[in-house]
Amino acid sequence: ETDGRRTYIIAISPLEKYGGTQQKVEGAGKMFEATSRGVYIVRELTQNTCEWTWVQQIDLKITALPTRLMDIVAKQNLAWANELQEIFRRNGKEVDR
Repeated sequence: ETDGRRTYIIAISPLEKYGGTQQKVEGAGKMFEATSRGVYIVRELTQNTCEWTWVQQIDLKITALPTRLMDIVAKQNLAWANELQEIFRRNGKEVDR
């Protein structure tokens, strides 16, 4: 709890840091390897609303990634965040009454 509000923290860790069982992924030989780590923080604001923070770092393990490609990837990730915001927008629904 933070200030009496429930808070959930979910960590994303690289698979090589995971000590449990690891399953083979079908078609993995056709994929490029990358590493991702990050954290989601969900904090209760009121009974029916929350604040969601998403921080993620991805290492594509490519030494010379063209700037144009990085711009495309960044725009795609921002579009995903905006899409989630739109999906969960309340727009005067029951929670606001």
